[in-house]
Order: sequence, then structure tokens, then C-alpha cells
Amino acid sequence: MAITLSLDEAETAEVREAARRAGKSMQAFAREAVLAAARDHERWRAAIVAEILSENAEALDRLAQS
Repeated sequence: MAITLSLDEAETAEVREAARRAGKSMQAFAREAVLAAARDHERWRAAIVAEILSENAEALDRLAQS
């Protein structure tokens, strides 16, 4: 899967400097950033699903008690 990013000159310079500080190529630095964002999204998604399941269980308990 290919991901294309469009950065302006200032953003490109910022990424280049961050990659340099990390001792990595821009490509490796960007790949790690994308993977970290994907992991964060999956954690967020799992939390939302867990909250929905909990709310549904509470609603079923209330129905069962009425």
C-alpha cells in the first residue's frame, strides 16, 4: 500500500529536521509516524467499541430489571 503526503516547504523542512535528529531517513521517519498513527487509531477504535458494548450491557440490565 502506498501513501502519498503533500507537504509544503516548511513542513518538509520540519520533517527533514525531525528525521535528522532521530538519525533516520525521511522515508523511515514518515513510515514510523504513519504506523504510530495507525496504532493510535486502533486503540481509539477499540475504546469506542468497548464503551458501546458496556452501554449496551447496561441498557439490557435495565430492561431485564424492569
